[in-house]
Amino acid sequence: MTLQAKSNVMYKILQKDLGLNGAYKSMEWYAEKLGTKVVEGFQLRYIYILDPNFRLAVPEIPFSKIDEIGAGMYKGEHITIGERKKH
Repeated sequence: MTLQAKSNVMYKILQKDLGLNGAYKSMEWYAEKLGTKVVEGFQLRYIYILDPNFRLAVPEIPFSKIDEIGAGMYKGEHITIGERKKH
C-alpha cells in the first residue's frame, strides 16, 4: 500500500516535514518514520448519492457483502453484523 494521493492532507504534510519533495515512499516507510505500524484491514466508505443519474467509477458493494468479505468493523475491531446486533 502506498500513500500517493497528492491531494491528501496527510501526504502533503509528511512530504514537507520529511523533506521528500514528491519522492515515492511506501506506507510501511511512512509508518517506520512515524514510529507506528500499518494496520491490516479494510477501508469502506458509504455514501448516499443524491443524483439518480450519477454512476460510480468503482463497483458498488451491497451491505450484505460486508461479512462475506470479512470487512465488518466496529470501533477498530473485526466484528460481524450478527455480533453487532447482539450488543
